[in-house]
Amino acid sequence: MLCANGNIPIFGAGADGNASDKALLTRISQDMRKRGIGKDRFLYVADCAMVTKDNLALLDGNRFVTRLPFSCGEAGGVVTEAVTEDASLS
Repeated sequence: MLCANGNIPIFGAGADGNASDKALLTRISQDMRKRGIGKDRFLYVADCAMVTKDNLALLDGNRFVTRLPFSCGEAGGVVTEAVTEDASLS
């Protein structure tokens, strides 16, 4: 679902739960460009499967929220740091 002004739905479509997030991002990005929605105009929320070099390029500078896959070198370090900090607070 694509929303304007944070909460007004302007576009939506259903997808198979087993559909590739990578392929969906390509389709959604193309649809958004056709609708004139471009750079710095949206926040994309997805699971970690969308984090690929090609998909990040498709985001065209738009922000995104996701959990980084552990194949990303930084993810493991950030989780370890968070767990260590949490343990020190106990």
